[in-house]
Amino acid sequence: MAVEAISLGRYWRIGPYLVEETSIEEVEKDVFIPFIHRPLSRYVNALADNGLVVTRMLEPAPPAGFVAQAAEYEAASTIPRLLVLITEKIAT
Repeated sequence: MAVEAISLGRYWRIGPYLVEETSIEEVEKDVFIPFIHRPLSRYVNALADNGLVVTRMLEPAPPAGFVAQAAEYEAASTIPRLLVLITEKIAT
């Protein structure tokens, strides 16, 4: 697991999509948060295996003004940081 110092809200993942990875990031001095990346199929297949269907999926864009803060953030402007899957149980 990698440890990286970052500012809260200034990090967007850029890298191999299909590689599952866990990193621990320092978001403030002495405050560490684990981040886990998995391909979307891992989540959707786990839901389907447990009788759930996705009724809505949200992939929030970076917050307003984020990209303008640094030139290197331009590449991250189309990569969502979060994934929200809303599901319903299939009636059996």
